[in-house]
Amino acid sequence: MGPPPPLPSRSAMASAKSSGDAAKIVALLESLHAKIDAMPKCECNTLRQELVDLKRSLDKTTDKQPLSLPAPTQDTYSVVKRALNDASTYAEKAKRAVWVGREELSTPDQTTSADQKAIESLCEELNDPHISDALKNGQIQHHRHPHEKGDRKRRILKIAFTDEKTRDKFLSLCRSSRPDTITKTPGNFVRRDLCPYELDLERKARIDAYTMNCKLGALGREINQIQWIEPSPSAI
Repeated sequence: MGPPPPLPSRSAMASAKSSGDAAKIVALLESLHAKIDAMPKCECNTLRQELVDLKRSLDKTTDKQPLSLPAPTQDTYSVVKRALNDASTYAEKAKRAVWVGREELSTPDQTTSADQKAIESLCEELNDPHISDALKNGQIQHHRHPHEKGDRKRRILKIAFTDEKTRDKFLSLCRSSRPDTITKTPGNFVRRDLCPYELDLERKARIDAYTMNCKLGALGREINQIQWIEPSPSAI
């Protein structure tokens, strides 16, 4: 009898075991791939592909013939147009101040000249470099509103600035310093250019203030910048 065959070494046994495990893993992966390939496509992927195909089809159709959209109704058009006009109007109002109570002279030219001098005096009295530069550079304009006087005793004086920041600075200085150019004449004051609904609110508030002052027999309550000003106890 010959000698027994030599036993495999540990390294050879480990190598054989590793090769067997690798073969099992490869077989398992192949089995999984086969199962996945046999599954139906995911619904979301299918829907996505359908949308892509539809978009391509619409693009080709649009190139040949533009899509016809229904024309907007007259009501829709008028509402949108009015909203755009209002937005433009409010943007311009945000750059204007109004001088209320200033008298008018005999002719429009005399009134315009006097208004210019009054605004120059007011800006000089406010003593602010930014306001002075704006006036010097022609960035402060003015006109009476409405343009046609008609039967009105006097019209408001609108002062237009090139930006809202300068207008706000002008109004703030007029309120804080109370310049003589304005306060020396009873009934004169400067405010921002109000919107239509704010004007209606101001008119109603002034009527209410007048009624209450008549009941009290004193000119205590007033309206300023659509704010209700209560009199001090000593004024009642």
